[in-house]
Amino acid sequence: MGAVKTLIVTESFLSDAKDDNRFEKAESVMQTVEQRGGEVTIVSTDDATERIDGLGGIAGVLRWKS
Repeated sequence: MGAVKTLIVTESFLSDAKDDNRFEKAESVMQTVEQRGGEVTIVSTDDATERIDGLGGIAGVLRWKS
């Protein structure tokens, strides 16, 4: 439904997904977000992304509808 405005993905999430054969699913999610008008941001792993990694390495900012 295009509810995700921004999808934030860490490099470590993508690396782990490749190692665990989950990359195709992750790539599909990222493509779906872009196709529905959202933005995908891949962030490098550093101190600022530890919280996102704590959420599994992927987070979304939802659109607000009034």
